[in-house]
Amino acid sequence: MMIPDPNVVTWTAMIGGFAWNGFHHEAVSLFLDMSRTADRLEPNGETLLSLIYACAGLGFPCLGKQAHAYALVHGMDGDGEDGRLTKGFIYMYSRFGNMDWARHIFDRSIRRCDAVCWNSMIEGYIRIGRLEEARRLFDEITVDSRELSWVTMIVTWTTVVSAYFDSGDVAEARRLFQRMPERDATAWTALISGLVRNERVAEAFGAFAGSRAAGFAPEGHALAALLGAVGSVARLEVGEQVHGLTVKTGPASDTVLRNALVAMYAKSGDLEGARKVFEEEAVAGKGGGGWRDAVTWNTMVMGLAHHGRAHEALRLVVEMQQEVEPDGGTCLGALTACDHVGMVDRAEEVIRFMVDRGIPVGAEHYACVVDMLGRAGRFEAAERFAGSAQAEAGVEAWGALLGTCGMARGEGEETAVGERAARMVLGMDPKNAAAHVALCHVYARSGSHKEEVQVRTEMGRKGVRKRPGCSWIGWRGMVHAFVCGDRSHPQTDEIYSMLAQLTGKP
Repeated sequence: MMIPDPNVVTWTAMIGGFAWNGFHHEAVSLFLDMSRTADRLEPNGETLLSLIYACAGLGFPCLGKQAHAYALVHGMDGDGEDGRLTKGFIYMYSRFGNMDWARHIFDRSIRRCDAVCWNSMIEGYIRIGRLEEARRLFDEITVDSRELSWVTMIVTWTTVVSAYFDSGDVAEARRLFQRMPERDATAWTALISGLVRNERVAEAFGAFAGSRAAGFAPEGHALAALLGAVGSVARLEVGEQVHGLTVKTGPASDTVLRNALVAMYAKSGDLEGARKVFEEEAVAGKGGGGWRDAVTWNTMVMGLAHHGRAHEALRLVVEMQQEVEPDGGTCLGALTACDHVGMVDRAEEVIRFMVDRGIPVGAEHYACVVDMLGRAGRFEAAERFAGSAQAEAGVEAWGALLGTCGMARGEGEETAVGERAARMVLGMDPKNAAAHVALCHVYARSGSHKEEVQVRTEMGRKGVRKRPGCSWIGWRGMVHAFVCGDRSHPQTDEIYSMLAQLTGKP
Protein backbone atom coordinates (compact mmCIF):
# COMPACT_ATOMS: atom_id res chain seq x y z
CA MET A 1 0.00 0.00 0.00
CA MET A 2 1.43 3.37 -1.05
CA ILE A 3 0.98 6.45 1.13
CA PRO A 4 0.20 9.47 -1.06
CA ASP A 5 2.37 12.50 -0.34
CA PRO A 6 4.01 11.24 2.88
CA ASN A 7 5.02 14.02 5.25
CA VAL A 8 8.07 14.22 7.51
CA VAL A 9 6.27 12.34 10.29
CA THR A 10 5.59 9.42 7.95
CA TRP A 11 9.16 9.38 6.65
CA THR A 12 10.49 9.58 10.21
CA ALA A 13 8.36 6.64 11.33
CA MET A 14 9.75 4.51 8.51
CA ILE A 15 13.35 5.62 9.06
CA GLY A 16 13.06 4.97 12.79
CA GLY A 17 11.47 1.57 12.22
CA PHE A 18 14.47 0.50 10.18
CA ALA A 19 17.13 2.15 12.36
CA TRP A 20 15.94 0.88 15.73
CA ASN A 21 15.56 -2.68 14.45
CA GLY A 22 19.09 -2.99 13.12
CA PHE A 23 18.40 -2.24 9.44
CA HIS A 24 20.85 0.64 9.38
CA HIS A 25 21.60 0.64 5.65
CA GLU A 26 17.89 0.80 4.85
CA ALA A 27 17.39 3.65 7.35
CA VAL A 28 20.16 5.76 5.80
CA SER A 29 18.93 5.00 2.27
CA LEU A 30 15.40 6.06 3.21
CA PHE A 31 16.69 9.29 4.78
CA LEU A 32 18.55 10.13 1.57
CA ASP A 33 15.38 9.40 -0.42
CA MET A 34 13.47 11.81 1.83
CA SER A 35 16.04 14.54 1.26
CA ARG A 36 15.57 14.17 -2.51
CA THR A 37 11.77 14.50 -2.56
CA ALA A 38 10.20 17.28 -4.60
CA ASP A 39 9.05 18.96 -1.39
CA ARG A 40 12.60 18.76 0.04
CA LEU A 41 11.26 17.79 3.45
CA GLU A 42 13.31 18.98 6.42
CA PRO A 43 14.15 16.39 9.11
CA ASN A 44 12.98 16.97 12.65
CA GLY A 45 14.68 15.93 15.87
CA GLU A 46 13.23 12.43 15.77
CA THR A 47 14.45 11.97 12.20
CA LEU A 48 17.97 13.01 13.16
CA LEU A 49 17.92 10.78 16.23
CA SER A 50 17.17 7.73 14.09
CA LEU A 51 19.73 8.80 11.49
CA ILE A 52 22.61 9.22 13.94
CA TYR A 53 21.82 5.85 15.51
CA ALA A 54 22.03 4.25 12.05
CA CYS A 55 25.26 6.13 11.26
CA ALA A 56 26.77 4.91 14.53
CA GLY A 57 25.84 1.34 13.70
CA LEU A 58 27.32 1.56 10.21
CA GLY A 59 30.39 3.61 11.10
CA PHE A 60 29.44 6.50 8.78
CA PRO A 61 31.20 9.47 10.44
CA CYS A 62 30.77 11.87 7.50
CA LEU A 63 26.98 11.62 7.41
CA GLY A 64 26.85 11.60 11.21
CA LYS A 65 28.83 14.84 11.39
CA GLN A 66 26.53 16.40 8.78
CA ALA A 67 23.56 15.49 10.96
CA HIS A 68 25.28 17.13 13.93
CA ALA A 69 26.01 20.27 11.89
CA TYR A 70 22.36 20.43 10.80
CA ALA A 71 21.24 20.18 14.43
CA LEU A 72 23.62 22.97 15.46
CA VAL A 73 22.51 25.30 12.65
CA HIS A 74 18.84 24.74 13.42
CA GLY A 75 19.22 25.00 17.20
CA MET A 76 18.23 21.39 17.81
CA ASP A 77 21.17 20.42 20.05
CA GLY A 78 19.89 21.99 23.25
CA ASP A 79 17.46 20.81 25.87
CA GLY A 80 14.72 20.12 23.34
CA GLU A 81 13.68 16.59 22.44
CA ASP A 82 14.25 15.67 26.12
CA GLY A 83 17.98 16.05 25.53
CA ARG A 84 17.88 12.84 23.50
CA LEU A 85 19.70 14.34 20.54
CA THR A 86 22.56 15.37 22.81
CA LYS A 87 22.73 11.86 24.23
CA GLY A 88 22.52 10.46 20.72
CA PHE A 89 25.48 12.51 19.52
CA ILE A 90 27.54 11.39 22.54
CA TYR A 91 26.71 7.78 21.66
CA MET A 92 27.47 8.34 17.97
CA TYR A 93 30.87 9.97 18.47
CA SER A 94 31.89 7.37 21.06
CA ARG A 95 31.04 4.63 18.56
CA PHE A 96 33.19 6.37 15.95
CA GLY A 97 36.07 6.52 18.46
CA ASN A 98 36.05 10.33 18.27
CA MET A 99 36.19 10.79 22.02
CA ASP A 100 37.31 14.42 21.87
CA TRP A 101 34.00 15.45 20.32
CA ALA A 102 32.06 13.05 22.54
CA ARG A 103 33.73 14.54 25.62
CA HIS A 104 33.08 18.10 24.41
CA ILE A 105 29.35 17.43 24.15
CA PHE A 106 29.34 15.41 27.39
CA ASP A 107 31.03 18.15 29.43
CA ARG A 108 28.62 20.79 28.10
CA SER A 109 25.62 18.63 28.97
CA ILE A 110 26.80 16.74 32.05
CA ARG A 111 23.96 17.92 34.29
CA ARG A 112 21.35 16.28 32.09
CA CYS A 113 23.40 13.21 31.16
CA ASP A 114 21.91 9.96 32.36
CA ALA A 115 23.49 6.54 32.82
CA VAL A 116 23.28 5.85 29.08
CA CYS A 117 25.55 8.85 28.40
CA TRP A 118 28.02 7.78 31.05
CA ASN A 119 28.10 4.24 29.69
CA SER A 120 28.60 5.54 26.14
CA MET A 121 31.59 7.58 27.29
CA ILE A 122 33.12 4.77 29.33
CA GLU A 123 32.67 2.23 26.53
CA GLY A 124 34.04 4.70 23.98
CA TYR A 125 37.24 5.25 25.94
CA ILE A 126 37.62 1.51 26.44
CA ARG A 127 37.09 0.87 22.72
CA ILE A 128 40.07 3.07 21.79
CA GLY A 129 42.28 1.78 24.61
CA ARG A 130 42.11 4.80 26.94
CA LEU A 131 41.33 2.73 30.01
CA GLU A 132 42.58 5.28 32.55
CA GLU A 133 40.09 7.90 31.35
CA ALA A 134 37.33 5.30 31.35
CA ARG A 135 38.24 4.43 34.93
CA ARG A 136 38.12 8.09 36.01
CA LEU A 137 34.59 8.43 34.65
CA PHE A 138 33.63 5.12 36.22
CA ASP A 139 34.89 6.28 39.62
CA GLU A 140 32.90 9.52 39.27
CA ILE A 141 29.63 7.77 38.49
CA THR A 142 30.04 5.17 41.24
CA VAL A 143 30.77 7.73 43.96
CA ASP A 144 27.19 8.96 43.88
CA SER A 145 24.90 6.50 42.15
CA ARG A 146 21.75 7.07 44.21
CA GLU A 147 19.72 8.11 41.16
CA LEU A 148 20.81 5.15 39.06
CA SER A 149 19.10 1.77 39.12
CA TRP A 150 21.11 -1.28 40.12
CA VAL A 151 20.48 -2.72 36.64
CA THR A 152 22.17 0.31 35.07
CA MET A 153 25.07 0.13 37.49
CA ILE A 154 25.65 -3.56 36.76
CA VAL A 155 26.06 -2.72 33.06
CA THR A 156 28.65 -0.05 33.90
CA TRP A 157 30.57 -2.21 36.36
CA THR A 158 30.56 -5.20 34.00
CA THR A 159 31.88 -3.10 31.12
CA VAL A 160 34.85 -1.93 33.17
CA VAL A 161 35.53 -5.39 34.63
CA SER A 162 35.67 -6.81 31.08
CA ALA A 163 38.01 -4.00 30.01
CA TYR A 164 40.50 -4.83 32.76
CA PHE A 165 40.42 -8.49 31.77
CA ASP A 166 41.05 -7.49 28.15
CA SER A 167 44.05 -5.42 29.25
CA GLY A 168 45.46 -8.39 31.19
CA ASP A 169 45.00 -6.78 34.62
CA VAL A 170 43.25 -9.75 36.18
CA ALA A 171 43.84 -8.61 39.76
CA GLU A 172 42.06 -5.27 39.23
CA ALA A 173 39.24 -6.94 37.31
CA ARG A 174 38.68 -9.33 40.21
CA ARG A 175 38.83 -6.51 42.76
CA LEU A 176 36.16 -4.58 40.89
CA PHE A 177 33.99 -7.67 40.58
CA GLN A 178 34.19 -8.22 44.34
CA ARG A 179 33.19 -4.57 44.93
CA MET A 180 30.08 -4.78 42.74
CA PRO A 181 27.02 -3.90 44.84
CA GLU A 182 24.89 -6.34 42.80
CA ARG A 183 25.75 -9.07 40.30
CA ASP A 184 23.68 -10.72 37.59
CA ALA A 185 24.30 -13.52 35.09
CA THR A 186 26.04 -11.09 32.71
CA ALA A 187 28.49 -10.03 35.43
CA TRP A 188 29.34 -13.65 36.25
CA THR A 189 29.70 -14.32 32.53
CA ALA A 190 32.22 -11.47 32.24
CA LEU A 191 34.20 -12.89 35.17
CA ILE A 192 34.32 -16.45 33.84
CA SER A 193 35.10 -15.42 30.25
CA GLY A 194 37.79 -13.00 31.42
CA LEU A 195 39.52 -15.61 33.54
CA VAL A 196 39.49 -18.11 30.67
CA ARG A 197 40.88 -15.51 28.24
CA ASN A 198 43.74 -14.88 30.66
CA GLU A 199 44.41 -18.61 31.11
CA ARG A 200 43.31 -18.61 34.77
CA VAL A 201 41.56 -21.92 34.29
CA ALA A 202 41.42 -23.00 37.92
CA GLU A 203 39.98 -19.62 38.92
CA ALA A 204 37.44 -19.85 36.09
CA PHE A 205 36.21 -23.18 37.48
CA GLY A 206 35.92 -21.57 40.91
CA ALA A 207 33.97 -18.66 39.45
CA PHE A 208 31.63 -21.09 37.71
CA ALA A 209 30.97 -22.82 41.03
CA GLY A 210 30.43 -19.40 42.63
CA SER A 211 27.89 -18.40 39.99
CA ARG A 212 25.94 -21.60 40.57
CA ALA A 213 26.02 -21.09 44.34
CA ALA A 214 24.69 -17.54 43.83
CA GLY A 215 21.83 -18.91 41.74
CA PHE A 216 22.99 -17.67 38.33
CA ALA A 217 23.63 -19.55 35.10
CA PRO A 218 26.40 -17.97 32.99
CA GLU A 219 25.46 -17.02 29.44
CA GLY A 220 26.18 -19.19 26.41
CA HIS A 221 29.50 -17.71 25.28
CA ALA A 222 30.92 -17.98 28.82
CA LEU A 223 29.87 -21.61 28.97
CA ALA A 224 31.54 -22.19 25.59
CA ALA A 225 34.74 -20.57 26.88
CA LEU A 226 34.57 -22.65 30.05
CA LEU A 227 34.12 -25.83 28.02
CA GLY A 228 37.24 -24.91 26.06
CA ALA A 229 39.15 -24.58 29.32
CA VAL A 230 37.76 -27.92 30.52
CA GLY A 231 39.11 -29.60 27.40
CA SER A 232 42.56 -28.08 27.84
CA VAL A 233 42.98 -29.53 31.35
CA ALA A 234 40.80 -32.66 30.95
CA ARG A 235 38.44 -31.82 33.84
CA LEU A 236 35.65 -33.95 32.42
CA GLU A 237 33.48 -33.81 35.54
CA VAL A 238 33.25 -30.00 35.31
CA GLY A 239 32.45 -30.27 31.62
CA GLU A 240 29.63 -32.69 32.39
CA GLN A 241 28.22 -30.20 34.91
CA VAL A 242 28.27 -27.48 32.26
CA HIS A 243 26.62 -29.86 29.78
CA GLY A 244 23.89 -30.64 32.27
CA LEU A 245 23.34 -26.94 32.88
CA THR A 246 22.97 -26.24 29.16
CA VAL A 247 20.35 -28.98 28.86
CA LYS A 248 18.36 -27.55 31.78
CA THR A 249 18.56 -23.88 30.81
CA GLY A 250 18.14 -24.20 27.05
CA PRO A 251 21.31 -22.85 25.38
CA ALA A 252 22.38 -26.39 24.40
CA SER A 253 20.46 -25.77 21.18
CA ASP A 254 23.04 -23.11 20.25
CA THR A 255 25.40 -24.42 17.55
CA VAL A 256 28.45 -22.66 19.03
CA LEU A 257 27.80 -24.22 22.41
CA ARG A 258 27.18 -27.65 20.90
CA ASN A 259 30.48 -27.38 19.03
CA ALA A 260 32.19 -26.48 22.30
CA LEU A 261 30.64 -29.58 23.91
CA VAL A 262 31.96 -31.80 21.10
CA ALA A 263 35.43 -30.27 21.49
CA MET A 264 35.37 -30.61 25.28
CA TYR A 265 34.49 -34.30 25.22
CA ALA A 266 36.99 -35.00 22.45
CA LYS A 267 39.87 -33.19 24.19
CA SER A 268 39.03 -34.94 27.45
CA GLY A 269 39.33 -38.32 25.71
CA ASP A 270 35.62 -39.16 25.90
CA LEU A 271 35.10 -39.76 22.19
CA GLU A 272 31.81 -41.54 22.78
CA GLY A 273 30.48 -38.46 24.58
CA ALA A 274 31.70 -36.28 21.71
CA ARG A 275 30.06 -38.60 19.18
CA LYS A 276 26.76 -38.50 21.10
CA VAL A 277 26.58 -34.69 21.01
CA PHE A 278 27.71 -34.77 17.38
CA GLU A 279 24.88 -37.13 16.41
CA GLU A 280 22.38 -35.09 18.45
CA GLU A 281 23.26 -32.11 16.26
CA ALA A 282 22.30 -34.14 13.19
CA VAL A 283 18.91 -34.91 14.75
CA ALA A 284 18.48 -31.24 15.71
CA GLY A 285 19.24 -30.26 12.12
CA LYS A 286 16.58 -32.58 10.73
CA GLY A 287 14.10 -31.09 13.20
CA GLY A 288 14.74 -27.58 11.90
CA GLY A 289 17.26 -26.54 14.56
CA GLY A 290 20.11 -26.03 12.12
CA TRP A 291 22.51 -28.46 10.45
CA ARG A 292 25.97 -29.18 11.77
CA ASP A 293 28.38 -26.60 10.38
CA ALA A 294 31.98 -27.06 9.24
CA VAL A 295 33.26 -26.34 12.75
CA THR A 296 31.17 -29.23 14.13
CA TRP A 297 32.58 -31.69 11.63
CA ASN A 298 36.14 -30.39 11.94
CA THR A 299 36.02 -30.68 15.73
CA MET A 300 34.90 -34.31 15.55
CA VAL A 301 37.49 -35.13 12.87
CA MET A 302 40.29 -33.58 14.92
CA GLY A 303 39.14 -35.35 18.09
CA LEU A 304 39.29 -38.73 16.39
CA ALA A 305 42.64 -37.89 14.79
CA HIS A 306 44.29 -36.84 18.04
CA HIS A 307 43.26 -40.09 19.71
CA GLY A 308 44.68 -42.34 17.01
CA ARG A 309 41.40 -43.21 15.32
CA ALA A 310 42.73 -42.10 11.96
CA HIS A 311 40.58 -44.26 9.71
CA GLU A 312 37.37 -43.08 11.42
CA ALA A 313 38.53 -39.48 11.06
CA LEU A 314 39.18 -39.89 7.35
CA ARG A 315 35.83 -41.62 6.80
CA LEU A 316 34.16 -38.69 8.53
CA VAL A 317 35.87 -36.26 6.14
CA VAL A 318 34.27 -38.13 3.22
CA GLU A 319 30.88 -38.24 4.97
CA MET A 320 30.86 -34.53 5.82
CA GLN A 321 30.95 -33.57 2.14
CA GLN A 322 27.30 -34.60 1.90
CA GLU A 323 26.42 -31.66 4.19
CA VAL A 324 29.18 -29.03 4.06
CA GLU A 325 32.30 -28.16 2.07
CA PRO A 326 35.63 -29.12 3.67
CA ASP A 327 37.88 -26.20 4.57
CA GLY A 328 41.38 -25.67 5.92
CA GLY A 329 40.37 -26.98 9.34
CA THR A 330 39.00 -30.17 7.82
CA CYS A 331 42.23 -30.77 5.92
CA LEU A 332 44.30 -30.13 9.03
CA GLY A 333 42.26 -32.80 10.83
CA ALA A 334 42.85 -35.21 7.95
CA LEU A 335 46.60 -34.48 7.97
CA THR A 336 46.73 -34.94 11.74
CA ALA A 337 45.06 -38.33 11.34
CA CYS A 338 47.64 -39.30 8.71
CA ASP A 339 50.46 -38.07 10.95
CA HIS A 340 49.34 -40.20 13.89
CA VAL A 341 49.52 -43.42 11.88
CA GLY A 342 52.24 -42.45 9.39
CA MET A 343 50.10 -42.45 6.22
CA VAL A 344 52.44 -40.25 4.18
CA ASP A 345 50.92 -41.09 0.79
CA ARG A 346 47.41 -40.23 2.05
CA ALA A 347 48.73 -36.92 3.41
CA GLU A 348 50.10 -36.05 -0.02
CA GLU A 349 46.62 -36.71 -1.42
CA VAL A 350 45.16 -34.26 1.10
CA ILE A 351 47.61 -31.56 0.01
CA ARG A 352 46.71 -32.16 -3.65
CA PHE A 353 43.02 -31.97 -2.70
CA MET A 354 43.64 -28.58 -1.06
CA VAL A 355 45.45 -27.23 -4.10
CA ASP A 356 42.74 -28.50 -6.48
CA ARG A 357 39.95 -26.97 -4.36
CA GLY A 358 41.78 -23.67 -3.87
CA ILE A 359 42.03 -24.19 -0.09
CA PRO A 360 45.05 -22.23 1.22
CA VAL A 361 47.84 -24.42 2.60
CA GLY A 362 48.68 -22.69 5.88
CA ALA A 363 51.46 -22.89 8.43
CA GLU A 364 49.82 -25.69 10.41
CA HIS A 365 49.37 -27.82 7.29
CA TYR A 366 53.03 -27.42 6.32
CA ALA A 367 54.15 -28.18 9.88
CA CYS A 368 52.00 -31.32 10.05
CA VAL A 369 53.33 -32.77 6.78
CA VAL A 370 56.94 -31.88 7.65
CA ASP A 371 56.54 -33.56 11.04
CA MET A 372 55.11 -36.67 9.38
CA LEU A 373 57.94 -36.92 6.85
CA GLY A 374 60.51 -36.42 9.59
CA ARG A 375 58.98 -39.12 11.77
CA ALA A 376 59.14 -41.45 8.77
CA GLY A 377 62.87 -40.73 8.49
CA ARG A 378 62.45 -38.91 5.18
CA PHE A 379 64.42 -35.83 6.23
CA GLU A 380 65.39 -34.72 2.73
CA ALA A 381 61.75 -34.81 1.60
CA ALA A 382 60.74 -32.96 4.77
CA GLU A 383 63.38 -30.31 4.09
CA ARG A 384 62.17 -29.85 0.50
CA PHE A 385 58.57 -29.49 1.65
CA ALA A 386 59.54 -26.97 4.35
CA GLY A 387 61.43 -25.02 1.70
CA SER A 388 58.27 -24.81 -0.42
CA ALA A 389 56.32 -23.08 2.36
CA GLN A 390 55.14 -19.53 1.92
CA ALA A 391 57.11 -16.92 3.86
CA GLU A 392 54.43 -16.51 6.54
CA ALA A 393 54.43 -20.28 7.17
CA GLY A 394 58.20 -20.63 7.20
CA VAL A 395 58.84 -20.47 10.94
CA GLU A 396 56.29 -23.21 11.68
CA ALA A 397 57.44 -25.45 8.82
CA TRP A 398 61.16 -25.21 9.59
CA GLY A 399 60.41 -25.41 13.31
CA ALA A 400 58.56 -28.69 12.78
CA LEU A 401 61.53 -30.05 10.84
CA LEU A 402 63.92 -28.99 13.59
CA GLY A 403 61.68 -30.63 16.18
CA THR A 404 61.63 -33.98 14.39
CA CYS A 405 65.41 -33.86 13.99
CA GLY A 406 65.67 -33.31 17.74
CA MET A 407 63.64 -36.46 18.41
CA ALA A 408 65.64 -38.64 16.00
CA ARG A 409 68.45 -40.92 17.14
CA GLY A 410 71.19 -38.64 15.89
CA GLU A 411 72.83 -41.36 13.80
CA GLY A 412 72.24 -40.04 10.27
CA GLU A 413 71.54 -36.96 8.21
CA GLU A 414 69.22 -35.45 10.79
CA THR A 415 72.00 -33.51 12.53
CA ALA A 416 72.95 -31.60 9.38
CA VAL A 417 69.30 -31.12 8.43
CA GLY A 418 68.53 -29.93 11.96
CA GLU A 419 71.34 -27.37 11.79
CA ARG A 420 70.02 -26.01 8.51
CA ALA A 421 66.48 -25.91 9.87
CA ALA A 422 67.71 -24.06 12.96
CA ARG A 423 69.48 -21.48 10.81
CA MET A 424 66.26 -20.89 8.88
CA VAL A 425 64.12 -20.50 12.01
CA LEU A 426 66.58 -18.30 13.88
CA GLY A 427 67.12 -16.20 10.78
CA MET A 428 63.41 -15.36 10.84
CA ASP A 429 63.01 -15.30 14.63
CA PRO A 430 66.38 -14.88 16.44
CA LYS A 431 64.86 -15.25 19.92
CA ASN A 432 62.75 -18.33 19.22
CA ALA A 433 63.18 -20.30 22.44
CA ALA A 434 61.73 -23.55 21.09
CA ALA A 435 64.20 -23.54 18.19
CA HIS A 436 67.18 -23.11 20.54
CA VAL A 437 65.97 -25.95 22.76
CA ALA A 438 65.29 -28.25 19.78
CA LEU A 439 68.78 -27.57 18.39
CA CYS A 440 70.22 -28.50 21.79
CA HIS A 441 68.34 -31.81 21.55
CA VAL A 442 69.73 -32.40 18.05
CA TYR A 443 73.29 -31.95 19.31
CA ALA A 444 72.69 -33.95 22.49
CA ARG A 445 71.33 -36.96 20.58
CA SER A 446 74.23 -36.88 18.13
CA GLY A 447 76.78 -36.62 20.96
CA SER A 448 77.88 -33.11 19.91
CA HIS A 449 78.01 -31.84 23.49
CA LYS A 450 80.39 -28.97 22.74
CA GLU A 451 77.91 -27.54 20.22
CA GLU A 452 75.06 -28.10 22.69
CA VAL A 453 76.88 -26.03 25.32
CA GLN A 454 77.50 -23.29 22.77
CA VAL A 455 73.79 -23.06 21.95
CA ARG A 456 72.85 -22.90 25.64
CA THR A 457 75.47 -20.18 26.16
CA GLU A 458 74.01 -18.29 23.21
CA MET A 459 70.55 -18.55 24.79
CA GLY A 460 71.88 -16.96 27.96
CA ARG A 461 73.59 -14.19 26.02
CA LYS A 462 70.40 -13.36 24.12
CA GLY A 463 68.23 -13.63 27.22
CA VAL A 464 66.20 -16.42 25.61
CA ARG A 465 64.25 -18.54 28.06
CA LYS A 466 61.88 -21.37 27.28
CA ARG A 467 58.47 -20.87 28.81
CA PRO A 468 58.03 -23.64 31.39
CA GLY A 469 55.40 -26.27 30.77
CA CYS A 470 52.41 -26.44 33.09
CA SER A 471 50.74 -29.55 34.50
CA TRP A 472 47.22 -29.73 35.93
CA ILE A 473 45.54 -32.13 38.30
CA GLY A 474 42.00 -32.15 39.63
CA TRP A 475 41.60 -33.19 43.25
CA ARG A 476 38.54 -32.95 45.49
CA GLY A 477 36.77 -30.41 43.30
CA MET A 478 39.79 -28.15 42.79
CA VAL A 479 42.32 -27.72 39.98
CA HIS A 480 46.00 -27.55 41.01
CA ALA A 481 48.55 -26.21 38.51
CA PHE A 482 52.32 -26.80 38.65
CA VAL A 483 55.32 -25.61 36.63
CA CYS A 484 58.91 -26.83 36.76
CA GLY A 485 60.55 -25.90 40.07
CA ASP A 486 57.30 -24.44 41.39
CA ARG A 487 57.12 -24.10 45.20
CA SER A 488 54.09 -21.81 45.45
CA HIS A 489 51.57 -24.51 46.36
CA PRO A 490 50.52 -24.42 50.05
CA GLN A 491 51.32 -28.15 50.35
CA THR A 492 54.71 -27.92 48.61
CA ASP A 493 56.62 -29.70 51.38
CA GLU A 494 54.27 -32.68 51.43
CA ILE A 495 54.27 -32.87 47.61
CA TYR A 496 58.05 -32.90 47.31
CA SER A 497 58.32 -35.38 50.17
CA MET A 498 55.99 -37.77 48.36
CA LEU A 499 57.91 -37.26 45.09
CA ALA A 500 61.12 -38.17 46.89
CA GLN A 501 59.53 -41.38 48.17
CA LEU A 502 58.22 -42.29 44.72
CA THR A 503 61.46 -41.59 42.86
CA GLY A 504 63.81 -42.77 45.58
CA LYS A 505 65.69 -39.46 45.36
CA PRO A 506 66.10 -37.06 48.29
